[in-house]
Amino acid sequence: VMVGTTTMKRAEPMGNLEVPAWQRLLCGKPRARLIAGLCAFTLAACSPSHNWRTWSAGGAPLQAMIPCKPDVAQREVNLGGVSTELHLHSCDNQGLRFALAWVAVPPAVDAQLVMAQWQKASSQSLQSAQAPHSMALPAVRGATHPAWWFMQGRDHRGQAVNSQAVYFTDGPRVYQAAVYGRAWQEAPVAPFWEGLKLP
Repeated sequence: VMVGTTTMKRAEPMGNLEVPAWQRLLCGKPRARLIAGLCAFTLAACSPSHNWRTWSAGGAPLQAMIPCKPDVAQREVNLGGVSTELHLHSCDNQGLRFALAWVAVPPAVDAQLVMAQWQKASSQSLQSAQAPHSMALPAVRGATHPAWWFMQGRDHRGQAVNSQAVYFTDGPRVYQAAVYGRAWQEAPVAPFWEGLKLP
């Protein structure tokens, strides 16, 4: 989520998450070589390392697909002079960190301004030497003002890291969905982006 260095207070991990029906269908006990072949080409969904499951945010309407069981944390952040609590769900999978985060914007505060400050704080936290590159990717269902960014920088250990993220609003909430890692192929992360949706 990369918005600063304040200490997080960890909460209990999430409970069991639902494995989508399409994965159970394709990855169950195969009856023929065709099904086994489908599993091999379905974004590695049948591999234990790509255990995609439906995720729901506690206290927010966002839903997503995530390939690992996320840890949950909260912390106080300041975004453009606005103090609020940031909710973060994140997990690591095959050298990538998947993160879903959101903040509730106080009344009379412009959510788009908070979103812009969040993007700026993320860039600063990554020690990015270059300005973020905007990307044209599919809209998040039900979201308003989506903005996709790709950033290159360094993590807190000084190691090179790439970040692909989307920021968007939904009424009084601002969201960030991001993937961090040295490099990745499109296939392993595509379900993460495609699964983002709001009611």
